[in-house]
Amino acid sequence: SNDRRHKKTKIPRNRISPAYISFHTEDTSLDVTAPIENGEAILRLAFPTDNLKLNFLAKTGTEAAAMCIDGFMNMKTDASWTASMCSMTVDGTRAGPHCQWSLNDNGENASRDDGVTRLQKVEKLLKTMAMI
Repeated sequence: SNDRRHKKTKIPRNRISPAYISFHTEDTSLDVTAPIENGEAILRLAFPTDNLKLNFLAKTGTEAAAMCIDGFMNMKTDASWTASMCSMTVDGTRAGPHCQWSLNDNGENASRDDGVTRLQKVEKLLKTMAMI
């Protein structure tokens, strides 16, 4: 049938990430963007010194990317961690944050309010980034 509702949405071949999530404390941060490259959604982790950038395919690598971010947060176990979603303006400056999430649970302890571990929260945030 020619019903338009069943047409597959065309994914752009290449697109820069319209937003990024920063996993941060007072003195360090790891930024995650979700560009589309060659038709594939990518999760790109940029570590603070910018010496290390890791790329994960969003459809198969979300769990691995979340493990890397959780491991990064484990480097400062006594820090208070927050995730903030920001955007880039046309002139390349940062705008936001537009959303924020507290990530103060360590991976072994589920938070009291929703029973979700920090690792699970990170993975959900990465899935959100891949959908933008």
